[in-house]
Amino acid sequence: MAFTFDGPSKRIILDKTSTTASEIWSRYADWLALSDNSKWPLAMTQIGGDDLGDGLAIPPYIFLKNDWKVRPMESSHTLTITGNLFVEGGGDPIVSTLGNYNVLVKSVVPVQAQAFTPNGSASTLVPPLYTQGVDYSRPVGIVVADVSNSQLSFKTTLSESSADFWKDALILFVTGTLKHQTKKVSAFNPSTDFLSVSVPFTGVPAESDQFVLITF
Repeated sequence: MAFTFDGPSKRIILDKTSTTASEIWSRYADWLALSDNSKWPLAMTQIGGDDLGDGLAIPPYIFLKNDWKVRPMESSHTLTITGNLFVEGGGDPIVSTLGNYNVLVKSVVPVQAQAFTPNGSASTLVPPLYTQGVDYSRPVGIVVADVSNSQLSFKTTLSESSADFWKDALILFVTGTLKHQTKKVSAFNPSTDFLSVSVPFTGVPAESDQFVLITF
């Protein structure tokens, strides 16, 4: 068993050096169904996984909540987590070990965040991957305060130099009042870093709201 769910301390304790966000979700669902484990505050939610047709699907995004965190096993090692694991409202999903161990946490997340299942097989559409350290849960962009921000267009921290670099991508907010809302990007202006969407959000994105971009 690669997971221990500690309800009182709100910890998901690993006993191996690699896992995936989807595996954490699956093992949590198994644990939740046992005994009276549902008495503890909800540990996580999942969005995504939607079938887009033609063998494409939006991959799942797992959000830890209610102060639940993942704790590596008690040894010095490199922990690799594959997939989209976030903390609801922002933050680091990983906490330190109890003992004085050196743990390097690496995340492997598709930059081109889509899954491909040709002929029903379980292979992945060869996306570029990146690896970074413990603070890996940062989304792709953050909203920047500007008097011109609106429900359809807003300034961001994106810095790509090509016009419409993000056009036709999906933007998914992961924090703020627009959290979990998804829209299609209609334009990106590299001179102002303004991102526009084809259908308005229910509100104006606030300063420091964080989002991820899903490209196809």
